[in-house]
Amino acid sequence: MITRSFPRIGKCCFCICLSEKLAVEVSTIILMIWYLSIGLLNLIFGVNSKNKSIIVSIFFKLFAGIFLFILFISLKKINLKYMTQFKKYYGIYVIYRILSFILTVIFSLRGISAISYPSNQEEFHNLYIDNEILNKLDGEEINSYVIQRNIRTIVFISLETLISVYYYLTTGSYIENVKEKIRKEEDRELTIDY
Repeated sequence: MITRSFPRIGKCCFCICLSEKLAVEVSTIILMIWYLSIGLLNLIFGVNSKNKSIIVSIFFKLFAGIFLFILFISLKKINLKYMTQFKKYYGIYVIYRILSFILTVIFSLRGISAISYPSNQEEFHNLYIDNEILNKLDGEEINSYVIQRNIRTIVFISLETLISVYYYLTTGSYIENVKEKIRKEEDRELTIDY
């Protein structure tokens, strides 16, 4: 009996009309395209940025996209060696997503509090000094822009993090189901041989 690391989830709720295997393959393709396209767009348009978090984000998006490509091939060929690597390598990406979410919420709330209290104006200036859009705005427009941008950022990062965690759980569950099926078939073959 295999010790499970993932709960039995069944198929992905976004691909409910597909078989479990096809649901995992389709969601893998969608996320692979998402990660690679976002990573490449950030690489093209954000690489000259002084912001180190963009460079880290580019690395992790490309890492996740390339790894999902390898996972997709192993899903098609039912290669357990590469499928089991999913837990470790995509798990690293999920941990990065969760930490990124926490830091984004902290910095976004810090930015909102910096404009909300007059005593924090120096901190606000330090947070947003290089922002070209803010340099064109004045007073209330700046406050409104920063609040809206930070709320959109929190919502976007929250959704991306939830999707990443959900995908990790459903795909990990599927991989463990495949392992169990293969082990049962091997056990059945052994009992037939005797």
